[in-house]
Amino acid sequence: MKFIKPAVIGFTLTLSAPVFADDPQVVNQPSGADFVYDVVLRPAGFVSTVLGTGFYLAMSPFTAITSLQPPHNQFEKFADLVVVNPYKFTFTRPVGDYNFPQTER
Repeated sequence: MKFIKPAVIGFTLTLSAPVFADDPQVVNQPSGADFVYDVVLRPAGFVSTVLGTGFYLAMSPFTAITSLQPPHNQFEKFADLVVVNPYKFTFTRPVGDYNFPQTER
């Protein structure tokens, strides 16, 4: 009994050691499903960018009115929200990265 317990522990540690030698970059590479999702999400992001640009142009007079009071950065905030973020999500986001950071101001 005194020999079996250390032998089992040693055997278990010996067999589990290769698990820690795994390359972590292989796990982070996009899979085939990520490419399939991007086939849908990229065009949707492009449509969102185009619609956001139109919405930005249509709402710019109202944004100008709200920019009269400080802080005077309403155009930048609104543009980031409806144009820049969808653009970055569509064109600069890596494949498979769905938690792409939003624009910070």
